[in-house]
Amino acid sequence: MRKIAYIIMFLMTVLPFLVLAYIIQLRLFILIPALWITYLFFRGVEIKEHDRTITFSMEEPKHE
Repeated sequence: MRKIAYIIMFLMTVLPFLVLAYIIQLRLFILIPALWITYLFFRGVEIKEHDRTITFSMEEPKHE
């Protein structure tokens, strides 16, 4: 179930960029923002095994 949730979230965040890149013919230039948004999004995603819920939280890094 966890893998399916990750695949769905990945497709929902990256697929629109890939479709627009194919239409506009800017494949190389559009992949960088898609990967950056995906990286930022998946840093805050937690999938809990028992609750079957997906939570998203952005925390500021602690500077020591």
